[in-house]
Amino acid sequence: MTASPVPMPDLGAVLGAMPDAIVVIDAQGSVQWASAEATQLFKNDEGDLRLGMEMVHPDDRNDVFEAVQLLRAGRARNVRGTWRIRRPDGDWRTIDTAAVDKRDDPAIGGFVVTSRMLAEMDLDGASDTYSLVARCAIDGYWEWSLETDVLHLSPQWLNSVGWDDHDRTYHSAEWFDSVHPEDRDALMASIRAHLDGNASRLVNEHRIMSGQGTWAWVEIRGVAARDGHGRAVRMAGSLTDIAHAKLTDALTGLPNSTLLRDRMGHLLSASRRDPQLFAVLVLDLDRHPVVRESLGHRAGDQMLKHVARRLERTLRPGDTVARLAEARFGVLLDDIRDNSDAQRVSERLHAALAEPIQVEGQEVFTTASIGIAMHTLADETPADLLNAAETAMRRARTAGEERSAYFDRGMHDKAREKLELETDLRRAVDRGAFELHYQPIVDLADASVIGFEGLIRWPHAERGMVSPGMFIPISEETGLIVPIGRWVLREACRQLRSWVDMHPGADRLLVSVNVSGREFDQPDLADRILETIADVGLAPEQLKLEITETAIIRSPEAAVAILTRLKDAGIKLALDDFGTGYSSLSYLHRLPFDTIKIDRSFINEIGGDGQSPVIVRTILNLAESLGMDVIAEGIETAAQWSVLQELGCRYGQGWHFGRPVAAHKAEALLMKKAS
Repeated sequence: MTASPVPMPDLGAVLGAMPDAIVVIDAQGSVQWASAEATQLFKNDEGDLRLGMEMVHPDDRNDVFEAVQLLRAGRARNVRGTWRIRRPDGDWRTIDTAAVDKRDDPAIGGFVVTSRMLAEMDLDGASDTYSLVARCAIDGYWEWSLETDVLHLSPQWLNSVGWDDHDRTYHSAEWFDSVHPEDRDALMASIRAHLDGNASRLVNEHRIMSGQGTWAWVEIRGVAARDGHGRAVRMAGSLTDIAHAKLTDALTGLPNSTLLRDRMGHLLSASRRDPQLFAVLVLDLDRHPVVRESLGHRAGDQMLKHVARRLERTLRPGDTVARLAEARFGVLLDDIRDNSDAQRVSERLHAALAEPIQVEGQEVFTTASIGIAMHTLADETPADLLNAAETAMRRARTAGEERSAYFDRGMHDKAREKLELETDLRRAVDRGAFELHYQPIVDLADASVIGFEGLIRWPHAERGMVSPGMFIPISEETGLIVPIGRWVLREACRQLRSWVDMHPGADRLLVSVNVSGREFDQPDLADRILETIADVGLAPEQLKLEITETAIIRSPEAAVAILTRLKDAGIKLALDDFGTGYSSLSYLHRLPFDTIKIDRSFINEIGGDGQSPVIVRTILNLAESLGMDVIAEGIETAAQWSVLQELGCRYGQGWHFGRPVAAHKAEALLMKKAS
């Protein structure tokens, strides 16, 4: 856009006296007034004022665009940044720009943009103009004499932090003493870096104690004026209230975790003086990842916004709901009578989320897992309560969707034990302190061994043999399953290669290993598997990979590409735990499986009054129609073996034929077969 300065008598007379380039833009984006400095700074080749993205350096345009969108959408009251603009002579110059939303100010009715070239920031005349700047500035202004230690603070500064005395003289110690102890060292380091010439300007965010006894988030910017010897004699700059940006979630407009913790801290302090009961809830959406992956990130964001509004409407005015993470929310219930109050709120939250949500023109549903922690101990901290509620939330999730759970000290003990186990597991991964046991897979016609499934075991120095049911979920959560999976694959292939070299007929054996969903997140998974079998000299057709539906559902398109490549290389593929997922049939058609493994839950009921034989027969018929083999898992009795033979199942594994054993015991089975 281009424009010439437009007279604005009252405001213009004031703003025009300031040393900065100032532009007033109405709500529609048209220039209403511009100072002479602004026209000079932003003029084009014809000498007219120019505001547009074409003058911004390409590397800075995204930042400028995001700042403009934040202001226009009302998600921020002010923005600030350092950007480069092209001058009429073609040179790029760096400007420091602040823009403030003043649409609610009748005198302005739009946005005020203040800019200054960094290279032209000169404070030699700062004392003469300080009072005028202090009266007219949008941000709080300050000037600090390094020789006298006198600190001049504008009314905006004093009002921003709630300091009431506008007439007294302030000194730097009062400023620094009011800064939060956790932020003070960083502020002093930033000031020192600028004064020593190691930083072109001062920029720092910190908390400062307000007159109301609360912490206010501010951003300090400034530059130093120097004498003829280069010695800093004075600093001046601005103070901006950034509480909205620091304490508010940009997507939902809810308080963020920082603000939630701050309010929890106030309640904890108050309860030590006057005991009162309050609760913290952590709510995690159960189906947000599915919505995001199937409909896109935009739909996922819309869903979160809808959920935020529902949570706000469900709670009392004095309660706080905050966004903690991607699809996780925290709720602070103030002044409740007992546990039943928290339970009733939890039930209302579940009910509020039960109604469908419209996103991208489609109706979606969600539920939540909710953890509840009651304030009971005098020495609790906000972190303690949030951790307790999150622990309870994870307990609720294990019980199924749309559940709530209370935190108890037993959960804390289990959480601590889990953390200790995770630490030991990391050390075990580093040392390779695992064993691979092998369970035989047999031909049900004569119980002859056709292969082995490699199953990891962890012998712990103090705990003994740690159950996979304990450490595999931890390895999945932490990502340790990736290096563990690599070790299992190599060890299983190496062992089978060793048996092939030593025993006649072992070249017809298969070894099966499990592949987790986290491993499918690795873009080099197929390359790694193919490199491993090549390194150990194992034929591709002797390796079978077992994949569960839950592993595939994380990224089905990537899984199709990876498994197709492995199948083309000759590696065999099995769909594990068939029948326990949501959509196993669809994966049978989409993915190149050779084998279906019937989950042990169906085998356990064979011979009883249930329908498992019918289900097993149906799976067998389906596999036959698709040209796939079937392996029945969990065969523990001769009766189950007999029924499966009658149904036409060809292969199986289970304790009836052999438990998982160490490699030397598995080798004895091969020698027995050979004899």
